[in-house]
Amino acid sequence: MNEPIEVAELVTCIQELYRPSLRGHWQRRVLNRVRRWLGRDDATLFWTEDEEVATPCGARIVLPDRSRAPRWICLQGPLSPESKAIAQVLVGHLATVVTLMEAEVAPPEIPPRWRSRLTQRQVQVALLAAEGSSNDDIAAELGIAPRTVARLLQETFLRLEVSNRTALAAECALGRPPTPYFDSQGHSGL
Repeated sequence: MNEPIEVAELVTCIQELYRPSLRGHWQRRVLNRVRRWLGRDDATLFWTEDEEVATPCGARIVLPDRSRAPRWICLQGPLSPESKAIAQVLVGHLATVVTLMEAEVAPPEIPPRWRSRLTQRQVQVALLAAEGSSNDDIAAELGIAPRTVARLLQETFLRLEVSNRTALAAECALGRPPTPYFDSQGHSGL
């Protein structure tokens, strides 16, 4: 690791790990967190048994109580003593989070008009924005550039005829467009 990690920072990182995520995208977020915490870009989690068997690893950190993939964090080389200490804290939480995420039964509800007006990628970005994620967080979770997120949100706002994330979140929560608020001069609050 480049800099020592503070206990408060580790607690924040672990809390972030437990944050709910869209089905199908939490794996990338988990892997990004592992890489960041260990300070190692070569850290890998294999999500299928075939990947685990076919890929040689220089070092493995075993995830406890995992009967199916991922069973370990794979690294090309050994960890520093500081990274080992962080990894010991991390792996127990990581195993729990992966088990919880796998148990998710249904993706979030998508408002019906979103299906007809938005592309699949725009829906993904809109759902994350409605949850309160920043452009940078959305970009990291979906593996795209923050500028692409901004462009997709602008296109989404135009297609849904909303002006901001609040209206997007309201529509997501209601399952329909929010009722516009008009002040005494007839201006819309949306």
